[in-house]
Amino acid sequence: MTLRAVLREAVTQFKRAGLAFGHGTHNARDEAVYLILHTLKLPLGELDSVLDLCTGSGCLAVLAAHAFPGARVDAADLSAEALQVARRNVKDYALGKRVHLVQTDLFDRLAARQYDLILSNPPYVNAAAMRALPREYRREPRLALAGGRDGLALVHRILAQAADHLNPEGLLIVEIGHNRNALEKAYPRLAFTWLATSAGDDYVFMLRKEDLP
Repeated sequence: MTLRAVLREAVTQFKRAGLAFGHGTHNARDEAVYLILHTLKLPLGELDSVLDLCTGSGCLAVLAAHAFPGARVDAADLSAEALQVARRNVKDYALGKRVHLVQTDLFDRLAARQYDLILSNPPYVNAAAMRALPREYRREPRLALAGGRDGLALVHRILAQAADHLNPEGLLIVEIGHNRNALEKAYPRLAFTWLATSAGDDYVFMLRKEDLP
C-alpha cells in the first residue's frame, strides 16, 4: 500500500467517524498527514535546514521560512535576474537573516551542504509543449520553462545528486507538471509518493533520502 493510499483511507475513516478538529489541525487531511508523518518518523516542523532549488521568485523559500520558523533556508537559482526578484520578495517579508540566496546551477555551488528538506519547482516543459506555447507564455524567460526533450532534464540531475545533499531521513519534494508517466517509466524502481495538490495528485512527488538512487 502506498502512502497516498494510506492517506486517503485515513481521511475517509476520519470523515466517517465525524471527528471534530481544532486542536492543532483543522481538517481530516491535515490530521491524517500529521499522524502518518509522526508514525513514519518523517520530519514535521522541526527542520534546521531547507533548500529551495530553482527558486525563481523565491516564493517557495518564503513559504518554507514561514512554515519552519527555526530553519535556515537556502534559495538557489542559476538566473541572476530571478535572484533579483527573489531578493526583493525576501526583503519584503523581512526574511533576509534566514533566507540566503545562492546563484548556482542546481547543486554545483552548494559544496557539501546537507538539508532536512529539498523543495524544487524546476523547469519541466517538454520540447513539444515549448513549441506550442501561447504567445503570452513566451514572455517568460526560456530558462524558467524549458525542461528538455522529455521535460525532465533537470529532474534527472536532481535525482542523481539529491541524496548527497540530504540529511538522514531527509525529504525531496519536486513538482514535475504533466510528466508523471515519463518519470515513472524512466525510474520504475523508485518508490515515488505522489502528493495531493489543488491541481490533482500527479504533479508533485516526494522521495526519502533512503529511496533515492
